[in-house]
Amino acid sequence: VTDGEFSLHVHAALSRAPLALNRPPTITTQPQGRTVIAGANVAFSVVATGTAPLRYQWQFNGQDVRNATNATLALVNVQTANAGIYSARVSNAFGSVTSTDARLTVNEPTAPPIITQQPQAQTATAGAIVTFSVTATGVAPLRYQWRFNASDLTGRTNATLTLTNVQAANAGLYAVRVSNAGGSTLSAEARLGVNAASVPPTITQQPQAQSIAQGANATFTVTATGTPPFRFQWRFRSLDLIGATNALLVLTNIQPAQAGNYTVEVSNAGGRVTSAAALLSLIQPPVITVQPQNQTVTAGTNVTFTVTATGVAPLRYQWRLNASDLPGRTNSTLMLTGVQAANAGLYTVRVSNAGGSTLSAEARLGVNAASVPPTIT
Repeated sequence: VTDGEFSLHVHAALSRAPLALNRPPTITTQPQGRTVIAGANVAFSVVATGTAPLRYQWQFNGQDVRNATNATLALVNVQTANAGIYSARVSNAFGSVTSTDARLTVNEPTAPPIITQQPQAQTATAGAIVTFSVTATGVAPLRYQWRFNASDLTGRTNATLTLTNVQAANAGLYAVRVSNAGGSTLSAEARLGVNAASVPPTITQQPQAQSIAQGANATFTVTATGTPPFRFQWRFRSLDLIGATNALLVLTNIQPAQAGNYTVEVSNAGGRVTSAAALLSLIQPPVITVQPQNQTVTAGTNVTFTVTATGVAPLRYQWRLNASDLPGRTNSTLMLTGVQAANAGLYTVRVSNAGGSTLSAEARLGVNAASVPPTIT
């Protein structure tokens, strides 16, 4: 038999009235399991229908909970001892029903994360890619929320924050809040500075080739324009010269092994450029190709000694007689007028330039006495 309307005839009069049948309770909403941290408050609830009045009795691990006779069971400051299975028995005069089990899991309190590596301040050039990172320890899962000037950055929830194509608007203070079930920890602030885009370097004055004598010093220099600061790296035969990181390169006591091509790479935040090669060569002493020649003349005659030499100009000459310099005789040709016996001897010439000097072979000058014409006596 179900609820409905029935007809009842009393004293020949017809009356219609609803008839409610008595129904046992039915649970329509079951209590749900929970996982909480020790010290939290927890509420379990059940919803049931049936003929009133409904009576409730909560149970913990199959045992009635004293005074827990409402549709909601409130637990305050739960501890691990409160963890277990909770259920509710709902009854009325016509029956009873027990809910499904709801498990309460109580975890020990979790400490907030500890940040072991803070994000670091950076300065970048406009258009660059910038990465901030944080390292933290603590009970997983760890959650991250990056902040910019004290406001959350939407969607930036990883341990690493990557910013692409940074501009002046991105400059400011960055921090990250790391959290877990035990709380949250805010990192130190890391300042991002954004400089205007760098103009790549342009070399306006190239290092120049040089020819020097062995043992001398050599200096190369380069001039560049662009956005400072500049970095310099000199190279010899394409290999970096250790410590040669200035616009000026000074080489001392040059030896043959140092002869060759020198270049310098100039760089800044905007790019890099390499100079033209500058050749460092050693000046060799002159080479005498035509030696002065021996001569024998008569006293009173004019005499000329000559020398021919090749080498890096300027060439300098110094004539010598019997190993002593002849003052003022500094041309490639030595002219002697009206020679006498005192002019006889060994003549040489020293030819020199920046690379050194070369002494010619000796040329002997013989001077004979002048002939006396015969006289008829």
